[in-house]
Amino acid sequence: MKTSFNKLGRFTSLLAVCSLCSLSVSPLVIAEEADIEPSVFGLKLSQIPEGFRDLAEPQTTEADFYYGGRYIGSETVTYTPESIIIADPAAVLSRLSMISNPDAVQAALSGEIPSNPGSICVQPRDTECGQLTPPVAGVIFDADNFRADLFIAEPYLKVKTIHKSKFLPESNSPLGLIQGISAVSSGVTGSGNNQDNYSLFGNTLLGWQENHLVANWDYSKDNSFQIDTFYLERDAQGLQMGAGYLDYSGTMTSEFASSQQVLGFKIGSSMNSRLDMANINSTPIRIFANGRRRVEVLRDNRLIYATSVNAGSQEIDTSSFPQGSYQLTIRIFNGSTLEQEFSRFYTKSVRLPPSDETLWYVEGGEMTERLENETLPESVNEWLMRAAAARRVTENSSLELRGTATGEEQTLEAEYFIQGGAWDFSLTGMAGNNSAKGLALQSSTSFGPVQLSYNHRRLWNDSYQPEQSNGEENKALFLGESNESRSLSLATAFLGGNLSGSYSYNKQNLDDQVPTSLQDDGSTTIYSLSWFRNIIQFSDHGLDLELDYSESDDDKTGTIALTLRRSSRNWNYNIRAEGRREEQSDQSAESDFGYAVDSRWSRDEILNGAGELGVRYEDLPGEQTLMGGDVKYEHARFLTEFSADYIDPDNQDSYTNYNGRLETSFAINAQGAGVGGGNRADSALMVVIDGSPDARFDVLVNGTSAGIAVGNGKTVIPLTPYGEYLVSIRPRGEQFYRYDQAEHRITLYPGNVETITFTAEEELVLLGKLIDEQGNPLKNATIPGEEGFARTDAFGIFQVRVPAKGNQLQVNIGNGQSCTATIPAQYQKRSGIGMVGVLQCR
Repeated sequence: MKTSFNKLGRFTSLLAVCSLCSLSVSPLVIAEEADIEPSVFGLKLSQIPEGFRDLAEPQTTEADFYYGGRYIGSETVTYTPESIIIADPAAVLSRLSMISNPDAVQAALSGEIPSNPGSICVQPRDTECGQLTPPVAGVIFDADNFRADLFIAEPYLKVKTIHKSKFLPESNSPLGLIQGISAVSSGVTGSGNNQDNYSLFGNTLLGWQENHLVANWDYSKDNSFQIDTFYLERDAQGLQMGAGYLDYSGTMTSEFASSQQVLGFKIGSSMNSRLDMANINSTPIRIFANGRRRVEVLRDNRLIYATSVNAGSQEIDTSSFPQGSYQLTIRIFNGSTLEQEFSRFYTKSVRLPPSDETLWYVEGGEMTERLENETLPESVNEWLMRAAAARRVTENSSLELRGTATGEEQTLEAEYFIQGGAWDFSLTGMAGNNSAKGLALQSSTSFGPVQLSYNHRRLWNDSYQPEQSNGEENKALFLGESNESRSLSLATAFLGGNLSGSYSYNKQNLDDQVPTSLQDDGSTTIYSLSWFRNIIQFSDHGLDLELDYSESDDDKTGTIALTLRRSSRNWNYNIRAEGRREEQSDQSAESDFGYAVDSRWSRDEILNGAGELGVRYEDLPGEQTLMGGDVKYEHARFLTEFSADYIDPDNQDSYTNYNGRLETSFAINAQGAGVGGGNRADSALMVVIDGSPDARFDVLVNGTSAGIAVGNGKTVIPLTPYGEYLVSIRPRGEQFYRYDQAEHRITLYPGNVETITFTAEEELVLLGKLIDEQGNPLKNATIPGEEGFARTDAFGIFQVRVPAKGNQLQVNIGNGQSCTATIPAQYQKRSGIGMVGVLQCR
């Protein structure tokens, strides 16, 4: 039962009558019976006239129950003006799934409980009503409308978490192969010393569901065919495991130990298959609402999130919140009334481990190395073990432990990371055998427009011995020689432009026994400061000013440059004038002036692809002039680039530098094979357009164009693995098509090749005039088309959409009669519209 009444309430009438009648009751009678008579709305039973006393007796009816403003069902109740008995509390609670302690809540609602009539809202805009904060559970019963609103205390409710799957769904992809190929070449001609070099790289992925076999190989001018890594791996449900020729490049890498190839195994945590990454790296925010409420979240008094929630305890979706650690203000409104306001400290960082688990990994095996003319990596007769674990310490900090060990070296590292509102800081310490130790510090901050970062890393390894006792290279070491590096960078807005500066210091072979000021230690120190500003911008022209100063040890360089830019739809032009002053330690200062001109043309639609062409001429400060150009072409099947520069130095023969690359990929599965473009990925979508050989479609992946598919062919669209995608197509150009407009959902893991087939048929919009055999216009005739019927007007003019391969029109002329008009073989077509002229219908 779900009812609504609008009548004079029986208890409202009772209260009014009893209030009037009570004026004639003797105070002595009230005093005498004060401790023994029941009361109704504060009135003794003897104070109620006998004709109305039956209204104060317990009444039984069926009431509508609501929770959080939503109807949850009906149940029999027995009530008096101040109390209520729910016949079956368990039946009411069975309709609520968010109760964490049903037994306690049921006990609180059992027997005779207060009906709280004083909390009923009399007027629609009343705000000091309709709320109840019971210790466990309670109701507000409105006897006028037979409505019971249920309230449950927050500790007895489950938290409504964000409804997102934790892991990527399982893949149903059959066996598939993805092969990526990249060729790179480089060389120089002229000056009597011609040189050239080339390499061919390949990445082979054989995948089946969540499992994949990986092989990375190459072939170069100086080396024969070599396999770099070759392993079998499975990565699903947050766990990664693999075995073979491995080269670890995970997230918990050592700060001081170099990466080493091994023939062995790996197992550990993986975030690749997690779908809730936006939330697991952030502090959960939970709120409690008594009903349907509006929630606002503010940072620095700025609204960053708003939503509406239902009654109960629930978690806010923080996936859109910015990264950092900061204070939030949460406000909960009932209409325009602010019910709650409180603060929470919030942290979100991609560097912090998930708050709900410890990340870990273990890897071990026999160390290997690449040798010339050897296909597979060769063993160095030494074992290696690596392990790491990371866990959050507080909401905005984490601790990570890493260990690496061989037969000769062992190290243990600990890294502490903390993130504030506009800053972060990490400190890493390392201790190893043979007195090796290391310290690394990283920090960044921003205040206003200023951004600062500082990095400092130092390794002490006095016992480093790169050679064994027999004079051979010691290949079992993963710690290098002692070294130190420092860097500081700054970026800010300044005088209407952008100012940036940097400092770096690097030193190898540290010798703490000799003061730095007394030795030439081979260290390198570099300072740089630059300022850039656009000083004029009008229409498609712009003028930029750039100032730059750099210093490396005793060499100093200062530059001032003006660049005039012009941009149009397909062309970009730049003219640069530059003045430079150089001071070197062993030479006198020199000043020079030069200029450079370059132009670039680009077009998105050329020969079924996109192309760029650039030319340049430089006579900048220095001792050479340069003239060169480059070309780039990206097709649905491949990507190619080539660049060449003719250089004429002042003091030697001229020469030409050149380099180029070609990238492509192909995919194979049980449905066929297809060739992809240069943007290779570790999984792929194969799109088949069935019909219309000349058709060209944009392939939309999650609403964004990801490639171009052609009719009656297979097109490979490389896509990033560990993802869910919605795939559809959209026609390109001005032609009309009748095509499959459905969205298809796919899940991709490494090596997966999913095939989706779309149907497409070209259509034409025909525009013409129909006449009968006597030459009279056929008016109000109907022509069946692809989208219903088209009708001629009073002059026989029609417009109808038909398949492009059709050559006749069937025309209904009324009274059950029809005729046929033949479409001529040749007619004028413009932007998908065919002008067929006058057609005679026979």
